Amino acid sequence: AGINFKGNVEGGDVFNADVDVIVCDGFTGNVILKVAEGFGEMVVGMLMDEARQSPMYGAGLLMAKGAFRNLRSRVDYSEYGGAPLLGVDGACLIGHGRSSAKAIRNAVQFAASYASCGVIERIGDKILEVMASSPGGRKG
Repeated sequence: AGINFKGNVEGGDVFNADVDVIVCDGFTGNVILKVAEGFGEMVVGMLMDEARQSPMYGAGLLMAKGAFRNLRSRVDYSEYGGAPLLGVDGACLIGHGRSSAKAIRNAVQFAASYASCGVIERIGDKILEVMASSPGGRKG
């Protein structure tokens, strides 16, 4: 599959846009990650506060425990271990400052897989291909 560039993504669409990758500078990306983490922690805290207010709310939360566990595993950074730092000519991952042993283990496994499957080379080849086909683009 080729690159399907969608264009600019608004801040409100970062998590629900029809894109797989959002490219931004390191500072902006870090702010987006920190806001997402903080929001998630706030929502969990609010749910727990609400569950303490009423036995019925607590029972409802308990009945949805499996769904919340699945959701957590989908968004838990320790499941992934880290995110690739693109633009570096090699397998470079960025981990969370508070990474657990599980997160570090998963980051090392991901880095090995990332390095061995040729992602870096394929990204470089695709960038050169796009540049060559763009008006005024470089031809190699």
